[in-house]
Amino acid sequence: GPRARTPVALLGTAGVLGPHTLAIHCVRCDADDVAMLRSTGTAVATCPASNAYFGHGRAPVAALRAAGVRVGIGTDSMASNTCMDLRVEAETAGQDRPWLAAATMDGAAALGLGDRIGRLEPGYCADLAAFPLAPGTRGEPAGAPALLTVVGGVERQRAGRVAYDADALRTRTGALARRLREWRAREARP
Repeated sequence: GPRARTPVALLGTAGVLGPHTLAIHCVRCDADDVAMLRSTGTAVATCPASNAYFGHGRAPVAALRAAGVRVGIGTDSMASNTCMDLRVEAETAGQDRPWLAAATMDGAAALGLGDRIGRLEPGYCADLAAFPLAPGTRGEPAGAPALLTVVGGVERQRAGRVAYDADALRTRTGALARRLREWRAREARP
């Protein structure tokens, strides 16, 4: 098969790199690879815990970011990662970005969706579930139900109570009831 100096160089030669490509891991990247990823607009998903688990090394996250490459955080799979915790992955990535920004905004940008997701701001598709934290832990959930659930930027549940617009619910159920009555009337005709 074809050979190349690095996996990124091989993908470049094969014409695979581009703005709609998400390269995973990228632990064997040199300066030429970083330049190629930047020039092609290719994004990278780094999976640092998985790479550490196998001893593969680390992606040059700082160099990638400094070059303007979109870098997101991934967990790889259960076969190569024992915790699947995105916060741990982001903290392990060895970057100067807060872990939450790396896991949300940077991930959205790497997927080419930074203008629609990745932020809890008006106009963004924002999903969020907030759980109580177990006392004396580093932020692990306590195993209790969610305190707050937001879907598409709209609060759906808070402290165990479903949030809804009663007028909108009445309108929707009224319309469904009318359709059901019309359907029954049609089915009853000989």
